[in-house]
Amino acid sequence: MTSVPFKAFALGATLGLVIAVAPSCGSSALACDATTCAAGCCANGICLAGTAVNACGKGGKACNSCSAGQSCTAGSCGSTFTGGGQGGGSGGGGGTMTVTCTMTQCKKDNMCFPGTAADSCGSGGTACTVCTASQECNQNACVAKVVDSGVVDSGVVDSGTPVADAGANCSPTTCPAGCCLNNMCQNGDQNSACGANGIVCAVCTGQVCDHNACTSTMPVDAGTDAGTVDSGVDPVDSGTVDSGTVDSGTVDSGMPEVDAGTPCAPSVVISQLFPAGGNNMAIVNADYVELHNRTNAAVDVSGMSLQYNSATSVAQIWNVYPLQGSIPANGFLLVRTGNITSDAGAVPMPHITSPDAGFLSMGATAGKIVLATGSVPVTGQCPTTNVIDWVGYGATANCAEGGTSGMAAPAPSTTTAIFRKTAALACTDTNSNSADFEAAAPAPRTSASAAAVCTCQ
Repeated sequence: MTSVPFKAFALGATLGLVIAVAPSCGSSALACDATTCAAGCCANGICLAGTAVNACGKGGKACNSCSAGQSCTAGSCGSTFTGGGQGGGSGGGGGTMTVTCTMTQCKKDNMCFPGTAADSCGSGGTACTVCTASQECNQNACVAKVVDSGVVDSGVVDSGTPVADAGANCSPTTCPAGCCLNNMCQNGDQNSACGANGIVCAVCTGQVCDHNACTSTMPVDAGTDAGTVDSGVDPVDSGTVDSGTVDSGTVDSGMPEVDAGTPCAPSVVISQLFPAGGNNMAIVNADYVELHNRTNAAVDVSGMSLQYNSATSVAQIWNVYPLQGSIPANGFLLVRTGNITSDAGAVPMPHITSPDAGFLSMGATAGKIVLATGSVPVTGQCPTTNVIDWVGYGATANCAEGGTSGMAAPAPSTTTAIFRKTAALACTDTNSNSADFEAAAPAPRTSASAAAVCTCQ
């Protein structure tokens, strides 16, 4: 939700908006909370109506001060709506915000989707297609499901890559060690068909496929001479007695061995963030944070937490949002961090919410959010202890991964989320929020979305 922490205003002729009434000497004031102030918000222990831009809120929570250009509606700060007329007649109406999707996405219910699921298949930013029962979504297009004819697979495709017959459907279940090409399971170790975990095979253009991943790192094989082809014949002994061991005679292909790189660190990162959910003109009805598991094994996030603080906070206590569940290998976990406050597009299922009752109240265009190892609040303006990953976003963020001023990720809006670059994989992580993130139409991914395999060096 769009808000900034409520600030106590000094009384004066120029403001005079909130008047704090202190209890008389010796008396005891009623506590301001959800019971005594259900319809309003609390400021300095006093229950206010919660409808003013400098004292906006409800449910007995702390009042917020809305940002410039916002209004307070039903106890929530939001952008002032200017999109439509008023009253009846053909000229009236509320206005409609149309979202524009990228060329790798399709549009459904005015929201952008990856275009890889049977119920939302497509690309080019056009309307998603719902595949029929006899079809499946393959490479962003509905195609006929392949029926297993029962004929024994020869094990060879035209490219010469050995394959395993995956039957009617190639998927992470039927092809866990390889990748899928034309709905057939490939070994995934060829430049023309590279991959693992049952994802769509990649073509390694200008790269080589090593350990089922395209990579450009090509150190020389330590056992060869700069890629020179081994003749397969033992070299002449300089006089030392031959041990008698028989040479296998296997010919080295001449291709230098490729370094598979190091495991991605951290293993889980914040891959997408939409903090303006439910605001006026927002195209999604609640805030969400998307997490990406960059390893080949499921990661349990129970015990971890998301923690939020305002963009300009220095010593304020971080708000904690405990997590639960697990993220599939190379997959995603969608966390709804805000209450549903509008009739806009819904945060897709499956998603999780905190096991606690509260939600994070994130700033729509600027703020700081941390993925922490536990549920104890992190400390300081730029926390470093118990931090797995974190993002400072928006022009006013006083700290971000990579430094302070000027290092924050771009500001999101009511129609854009922020993503890690190379959005299809969500892999870019140079430890600089400004370099790693970009804004685009919201496209939340869940644990049911296609896996994205990262190659980290």
